[in-house]
Amino acid sequence: MSKRKGIIDRIEGRWVVVEFEDGMRDILISRFPMTVEFGDVILDR
Repeated sequence: MSKRKGIIDRIEGRWVVVEFEDGMRDILISRFPMTVEFGDVILDR
C-alpha cells in the first residue's frame, strides 16, 4: 500500500482537518503527536 502526503489545514476542537490531493479528511487529534500544528506535512497509510 502506498503512502500519501497531506498538509494540516486546521485544527477544529478534537479534529485535525488534513488536505490530501483527492480532498479534505477529518482525523481525530488523538492520532497525532501533541506538537501537531497548522501547516505540518504528514504521511497517511
